[in-house]
Amino acid sequence: MALLRSPRLSVLPKWHQQFIRSRSTHSTVATSSGSTPGDIAQAIQHCQTLVRKQDYYGYLASLFFPKALRPAVWSIRALNLELASIRDTVSDTTIGQMKMLFWKQALEDIKEKRSPPHHPVALALADSIPRFELSTAWFTKLINTRSNNLVHPVNYTLDDLEQYSEGTASTLLYLQLECLGIRDVEADHTASHLGKAIGITTLLRATPYNASKRLVYLPQDILAKHRVSEEDLCRQRNPQSLSDAVFEISTRAHDHILTAQGHLAELQPMAFTALLVAVPYYHVLKTLEQNHFDVFSPQLQRTPWRMPYYIWKASRLRKIC
Repeated sequence: MALLRSPRLSVLPKWHQQFIRSRSTHSTVATSSGSTPGDIAQAIQHCQTLVRKQDYYGYLASLFFPKALRPAVWSIRALNLELASIRDTVSDTTIGQMKMLFWKQALEDIKEKRSPPHHPVALALADSIPRFELSTAWFTKLINTRSNNLVHPVNYTLDDLEQYSEGTASTLLYLQLECLGIRDVEADHTASHLGKAIGITTLLRATPYNASKRLVYLPQDILAKHRVSEEDLCRQRNPQSLSDAVFEISTRAHDHILTAQGHLAELQPMAFTALLVAVPYYHVLKTLEQNHFDVFSPQLQRTPWRMPYYIWKASRLRKIC
């Protein structure tokens, strides 16, 4: 796993070294939350473990960030996991909205420099947000998108799915760029495309799990176009028509990756680190194609043992695909 070690500071460009030093010199002895360094360390450890277990692609990509920046990335992605889990852990929308309100209030407390709830993810964010000057507007967008999805979970069109992906996966990439000190329109534009590709691919990959619970989140307009009913999907009937629908959906994701790839050369070198998480999803799309767009193929659920190498290679070549 030597490939996953971050480069030594001495071999990085001087501007990169200066940036990392500036980001790691803030004291953690006293924070706006009143938490001790031990509290923060435990909170970061919790976030790291959560991301490693439930967002493995995100975790692999996070290891290519400079070491000083990884805790912020883990706290961001851990919040997303907390929000995503609400839909699966509550049976009542009202209770789900109350949990969303908890995170909205926690974010407001952090923004106003009040003590946040003693929740490990909230404590980690209370350290990361002021340290890296992260935009709370992106966190608000993430929470609101997840909250709206509780009430309106159905994607009626492929555009609806793209909009949802923009509010979730793309927003995570914007925040990861900010961890690197990058606030750039071109970088955000590229991240928007990659986030949409990630969101679409994630939904395709989750289809067997959702279908086992008789939940259908694939775009209704695409399913109707190819004459695939919800019952067909849940019972895995009409496989050719379903494959045609999956092909059309996955093509949109692939197009976003190709568009983003065309912009990568225009970005400052460090920006690509924040976008590496798209690499595993490109390989999921390749696997889907190799299995004739059978979204129920077990191959989609397997992470190739070479995935760390694929990400490393992408980081060296600065290419997603």
